[in-house]
Amino acid sequence: MFRGYFIWCIKGLEIWKLLLIFDLMENKEYYTPDLEDFFIGYEYERCDKIGEWYKCKAQLYGLSDIQTLKNQTDLYNKYGKEGFEAMVEKQKKDKKDFLLYSERLRTPYLCKESIEELGWEYTGKSIDIWFKKEGVFDMGNFTAYKIVMHYGLEDHRMFIYAEDQGSEYDLFKGVVKSKNELKKLMKDYLNIPI
Repeated sequence: MFRGYFIWCIKGLEIWKLLLIFDLMENKEYYTPDLEDFFIGYEYERCDKIGEWYKCKAQLYGLSDIQTLKNQTDLYNKYGKEGFEAMVEKQKKDKKDFLLYSERLRTPYLCKESIEELGWEYTGKSIDIWFKKEGVFDMGNFTAYKIVMHYGLEDHRMFIYAEDQGSEYDLFKGVVKSKNELKKLMKDYLNIPI
């Protein structure tokens, strides 16, 4: 904080605000997303020119879901599948490049509350925080009725396993930094409903 205050006294208020924003970006609650992190529905925060942060969700055209769907349908009908897909890829790249280079972005690290928002029930804490999800889960060659998650808030390690008749079956071991990544993991890879 002394460094920020010292530069503010010499250079002026605007530079002090930029240093303050930089300090916020480097804390344990947020990280700067990479270009590859973005997908439609990705949740992040954007900083405006005066240092205010706003919650955002990535959309293809920046329109409401209904408008986006209508635009996509119109473009698909006009340019065909290949032309539409090329336009979508260009739009995604242009939008990502614009966001990453013209604005300050941050993504909140995964926390207890974000995990609970995705339907997990908090069960306690040791070194990691523990959660469970109960229901009927089709795991391909068996059905599980309980899924357990351990998550390390400091190192972002996650371990998910299914319990079935007293046996445990590993589903995932790895690093998950944000709610976006957990949502994608649950939906696209583990077939766990949100």
